Amino acid sequence: MSDPILSSGQYSIDGLVFGAGQSVSIAKTAISPGNSIAQDVQLVNNDGRRFGFDVLPGMAISFTGQAFRQGDTGLAQMDAYDAFAAAWEKKTVRWTPGAISVLRMFYRGSSVTRRVYGRGRNCAPVLGMVNQGYVPFTADFDCADNTFYGDVLNSFTLGTAFAFSGGGVAPPLTPPVALAAVQTANNMVPAADSDFELPWTGNWVAQTLISSLGQSTDWAAIGTYSMKAAITGAGTASVKYANLSVVAGLSYEAAMRVRVSSGSGTATLTGQWLNGALANIGSPVTFGTATATTGSTGVQISGLQAAPTGAAWLALSVSYAASGAVSFYVDTVVVTQGVYYGNAILNSGTTDTWPVITITGPCTNPSIIYQGNSVSLLLQTSLAANQTAVISTVPWNRYVGVTSSIGADPYGATPVAASLAGVVRGNSLDSLMVPGGASVPVTYSSQDLTGTSRCTVSWRNAFKMIGGSVP
Repeated sequence: MSDPILSSGQYSIDGLVFGAGQSVSIAKTAISPGNSIAQDVQLVNNDGRRFGFDVLPGMAISFTGQAFRQGDTGLAQMDAYDAFAAAWEKKTVRWTPGAISVLRMFYRGSSVTRRVYGRGRNCAPVLGMVNQGYVPFTADFDCADNTFYGDVLNSFTLGTAFAFSGGGVAPPLTPPVALAAVQTANNMVPAADSDFELPWTGNWVAQTLISSLGQSTDWAAIGTYSMKAAITGAGTASVKYANLSVVAGLSYEAAMRVRVSSGSGTATLTGQWLNGALANIGSPVTFGTATATTGSTGVQISGLQAAPTGAAWLALSVSYAASGAVSFYVDTVVVTQGVYYGNAILNSGTTDTWPVITITGPCTNPSIIYQGNSVSLLLQTSLAANQTAVISTVPWNRYVGVTSSIGADPYGATPVAASLAGVVRGNSLDSLMVPGGASVPVTYSSQDLTGTSRCTVSWRNAFKMIGGSVP
């Protein structure tokens, strides 16, 4: 349900409008910031104190109002108050741990609507004037924090730079949108599909226990063709791609899908860094391993490695531990370098705000990076197609988990997710806070063979005043 549009002097709680022009009006609004919790320390053998942390409680907003309509009997006013009180102290909120209500306010003199999150409490009528059609009351709203949030939910959506035909980031895009200068995305599938490919002839080379390599329509994860390797017998068979141009110091993600015609075994994707003279630099590095089976979608192998000093080329090898003669298939081999599409969180308010980030698969190891301040967060997991992970940084509903929906307002959503706390790597959720007036560039990356994974960042401008000119 969409939020009702408020006029000057009007309020709403979870969709119920009151205030100017309504049966329930407000005569006075008072805000109490509460008493800060001071962690001061008394000086030893001296007068005075050493100041520590001051922690602010949630503020309280108190209303004095009345249900009143000139010329009416008390019945309509009692009914109006009854509906207001039921919404104010809604049982589904009171009886659900973590649940909150949304109080929206278009305060007189303001040009915008702002909102707070918390719970309505202590709603009490003053009886004695019902026969005059007048029901005074007082009501308190205890807020989750000391901040008024803009009524407009800001957001942008990011996708991975590489995509097969029809993928990628779909317009329209909200500026500023930048593609990193070092970004590349190479698909090395030996096929004639519509997706971008490197040359097939001469690049893929059989190494051990493989009698032939060729294009095949027997199985393909995407498109029509994949590479088929005929493994002659038991042992570790391998095939190599030589060579990809790289830049020392940059990180490279390699991903592929593999399948076998029968049985199962371990498939491994490794890389060998080479210098400009094609001499090896160090030992091979492992991008990832997986158990290849006969499954219709194959299995993905992926990983991230940084090109060392002096690296100019990368040779990729994929091996399979075979128990006998078998056909081994390789498809959708993708190497990506650098970062992906980016945008910026702009908090036009005056105090801290808390982004909510949703990531939709298919992808592996999705990550968010705040450019310029070394803040990053990675989920060391895989998300299936259309599976959504939520990273909520708001203090009263802070969680990381998988969920089917977070509703229209991610700030007010009650956590209903299967927790992903055990796979979170990087900085704390607190560090994703965006200060008032700040603009924080954000980039998104993930291992995604389809180019269809998406990351949406949502936030509200944050203020210390009930009204103003900035939404």
